[in-house]
Amino acid sequence: MRAELSEDERDDYYGLLRWFTEIAAQMSEPLCILSQAATFPWKYSEDEYDIYLSDMSFMMPQVLSYPEFVQECRNRQDENPYVETKTMLKVVNDLLRVLHEQKPLEEWWYVEEDSIPDFKSLSQILKEAQANNVTKVRIGYE
Repeated sequence: MRAELSEDERDDYYGLLRWFTEIAAQMSEPLCILSQAATFPWKYSEDEYDIYLSDMSFMMPQVLSYPEFVQECRNRQDENPYVETKTMLKVVNDLLRVLHEQKPLEEWWYVEEDSIPDFKSLSQILKEAQANNVTKVRIGYE
């Protein structure tokens, strides 16, 4: 079963995709490293597909089918989202460079006065981690 998006939700989705595609095109480091290192809590078990649909259908043009959902539950058990600290630091600093140079339009997912200081803080944390010989990092969300 696939949930259908309203026109506004579809516009938001494609606007988000377009915004990040334009930023990524200006970067010399792969922006996808950020999502590779991100651990979003997977709060579902195989018998909670209805809850998943309720939570996620507004965010995606296509949610996972039930078999895909079950497979995702199984895949999430063995995730290893760690990325080398030096690689993550390069990506974050490159993203900061592009955001500074391009001055992208603010959207619901990006507000310059919040996002820039957050990425600067992340860069500083990564520098400190590297100085303390931390070789791999990940980003966790609650």
